[in-house]
Parts: sequence; C-alpha cells; structure tokens
Amino acid sequence: MESTVRLYSSKIGEISKFLNKFFNTNEYILNSDIHVEDYNDKNKSNDNKTNNKKNNNSNNKIKNDNTINATITNVNKRTLEWEKNYRNPVEIADIIGALIENNDKYSINMWISIDEGLFINVTDYNADEIIRYLYERFPW
Repeated sequence: MESTVRLYSSKIGEISKFLNKFFNTNEYILNSDIHVEDYNDKNKSNDNKTNNKKNNNSNNKIKNDNTINATITNVNKRTLEWEKNYRNPVEIADIIGALIENNDKYSINMWISIDEGLFINVTDYNADEIIRYLYERFPW
C-alpha cells in the first residue's frame, strides 16, 4: 500500500519554490536523477547558441544528483499541482512539517492519503495529530 501527498496552489510558482526549498535545490526538479533549468531560460539559451560564452557555460543544465531520493514528475515554474506516492507513510511527516512551518511563506494546500480512496486536508489545526497518528499506526 502506498501513501499519497498532493499539493495544490492557485499561485504560479508556489509549489516549485516550496519543493526546491524542501529538496534543497535551486533548479526545477523533474525526477530523482535529472535537474533541468526553467523552460523559459532554456528557450532563451537555445536562441543564443551562437554565443560562444553561453555555450561554454553549459546551456543544458542537466546533471545527475544522487542526493535527492524523491521521484518527482512535471514540476516546473508553472505547476499548480503535484503528487507523490510514498511506500513508507512515515516519510510524509517530513513534508507535512516543512509545509506547516512555512505556511506563511507559501499559498499551498496539502492533501494526504494513507488509506485507499480517502484524502485528508492537512491544516495548521490537524498537522500535529496527523504526524502523531502516522508514527503510531506505522511504527517502522
């Protein structure tokens, strides 16, 4: 059984900013092994390929980074929703805590599912109880 975290925002760039801070990176994350620069910046650099200085500074900011263990898809500056499945439900506690601690900085709503077909809205009022419940129900 996998647990799910869903993030929603009505403000462009909020989820990307939060995930960049949470996963400790400055680039837009596409998956656990590859980081790609913002789509608009990539297009600008492709237009300026004749400029040798830019070509020498690696227009393709694609690199491997094994420090991030998450599998994240379709996260870019314009993402308004994000979903991640976790095999171990206790891992959700980290992202819940990070979002609640920084709730004043980001306009993001979080929903989690630890039972199939049931989603819980994570708020300032229930976050502590949810984290406690995760550790009580899944003590491994």
